[in-house]
Amino acid sequence: ALIHANLGRVLLYQGKAGEAASHLSEALRLEPDLTDVTIPLCEALRQAGRGEEAIPYLQQELDRNPRSVPARLNLAAIQETDQPHEAFRWLMESLELQPRNPH
Repeated sequence: ALIHANLGRVLLYQGKAGEAASHLSEALRLEPDLTDVTIPLCEALRQAGRGEEAIPYLQQELDRNPRSVPARLNLAAIQETDQPHEAFRWLMESLELQPRNPH
């Protein structure tokens, strides 16, 4: 699982979002408690044009960590086109939680 997680992170950094998503999701499949790959997986899915697939993972992340700014930022990015009011709400919550966040 850790090999898939690390390879997925490297591929995401290299801009290979589709390949990264495959490895990161495999890491979670092999080890569901490996929650530190949730946000990279969601970023990879979003960048690969599969943002809707990331929403359940992001909601689980918010259940685990209600103050997760990265989860909110990913939800905002996914919903900015189809649900701009919802995206705005996620951005405002992020700003309230981390007023100095550069993202």
